[in-house]
Amino acid sequence: MDFATNDDFKAYCKESGHVFVQFLLKQSGKSLGTLYIELFQDICPKTVENFLKYVQGTEIGGYRNCPIHRVVKGGYIQSGDIINGSGAGIATKYLNDECFAVKHDSIGIIGMANLGQPHTASSQFYISLGPLPWLDGKRVAFGRIPDVASLKIIKGLQEMNTFMNERPVPDIVIAECDIIYEPEGYKKSDEEAFD
Repeated sequence: MDFATNDDFKAYCKESGHVFVQFLLKQSGKSLGTLYIELFQDICPKTVENFLKYVQGTEIGGYRNCPIHRVVKGGYIQSGDIINGSGAGIATKYLNDECFAVKHDSIGIIGMANLGQPHTASSQFYISLGPLPWLDGKRVAFGRIPDVASLKIIKGLQEMNTFMNERPVPDIVIAECDIIYEPEGYKKSDEEAFD
């Protein structure tokens, strides 16, 4: 969607009934822009709660200053390794696969990365750079990028220089991250999300 004004975006947030976060991306101290992410807490409440925990930061870390450690052209961007930023870090106990209702049918779908086995997601996440139907039923998608400007930013990340391991150089980091909208009456899950 293309929002002409901030008021249009605020109205969309309110009408959607969803939680929204923002990530400011930087490379070598230069802003690459702000990503706005819509989270489907009505479909995947525990997964969204887990993600929000890292947006806000925990005793072991959070998404702030976390690098985007992988960019697969035409596939996805991946981040969320709050342990060492390499893509090999496991932040906490594993998260249960909550549901597979959200499909990987377009660019801008956000989901939890895992170790290739069920129920092995932790803090790492990805954002699709196109339809990824082969992930349906294998990875829990729980949100999307709703605006044209944010989609333009993630498309641009595909053009960045990368090492052979698909890590951008120099590093691209989530310099700032915040919850920008929670619907009235939003209540976090009382159930344990982990095994």
